[in-house]
Amino acid sequence: AEVRRQAGLTGDADLALARAVRADGLARLQAALGQEGSLLAELRGRLGLAPERPLVITPATVVAERTLDELRRTLVRRPDLVRAEQMLAAAESDRALQGRLAVPVPRVTGELVQEADDRYGRVGLEVPVPLFQRNQTARAIGDARILTAESERRALLATAEAELRAAWARFQAAVAASAALEAARTDIDEAER
Repeated sequence: AEVRRQAGLTGDADLALARAVRADGLARLQAALGQEGSLLAELRGRLGLAPERPLVITPATVVAERTLDELRRTLVRRPDLVRAEQMLAAAESDRALQGRLAVPVPRVTGELVQEADDRYGRVGLEVPVPLFQRNQTARAIGDARILTAESERRALLATAEAELRAAWARFQAAVAASAALEAARTDIDEAER
């Protein structure tokens, strides 16, 4: 457009339009690069990877279904799933403790008494017989916490896998769109020239 303008073949409007189209293309490129950085940061967080760990994105021609399975195996490192596993372990530990508290603990007692010139001692063994209270409430609460933690962990895992599959579908669509644009690269270059 600048060459045509200098040759006097076109007016200022064509030059302004060409600059506007070029600026629009550069703006879209910067927005795409920013979105790529944002998505990579989000991916690191969702997969539980360190922020400084580099992610190697393979070319679209190399990506295979095997990659999705590899990503699925990394889901266990997601922070929300790690927390769910820890909550389940804590609930199981609490249930074990409550089960031990249901067993009565025998106590040995002793007493030494001195009255005037007499001294005597007494030793006793106390064994509680839990007929009614065997810590049933706390044990039932512990069982309920385990069931709740396990349900939450399964729900989080299902959500994480659904999010991964959705992201994978978006990725494959982006790869297909990129391939379509790459196939038309010569036509795009020719149209630009």
